Amino acid sequence: MNEIANIISRLEMQKGAIDQALEALRDFAETGSITPVKATSNSARARKGGMTPEGRRRLALAMKRRWAAKRTGAQAKKATTKRTGLTAAGRRKLAEAMKRRWATKRTAAQAKKKAA
Repeated sequence: MNEIANIISRLEMQKGAIDQALEALRDFAETGSITPVKATSNSARARKGGMTPEGRRRLALAMKRRWAAKRTGAQAKKATTKRTGLTAAGRRKLAEAMKRRWATKRTAAQAKKKAA
């Protein structure tokens, strides 16, 4: 439904341009000289932000496509390069080292309790 409204608005803009061209040709046929074209309400009206609604819509769609591509690219990259930085052997060595560390702390704490 939105596409139909866009087509209609584009055709109306073209219709306005054609009417303006016909008016200029008729004026030239009558007077034999080119007179300045009167500004229509659509072209004389200042637009907020300087963009037409069609341009704003196209820009929004382009930005959505860009961010969607970035998101899917980042997600694919994250899925393929997901590494923890440790191998299984490294993790095992780290676990053993931590167990030894806590074991020495436990024995030091027990020795301290017996001394007191």
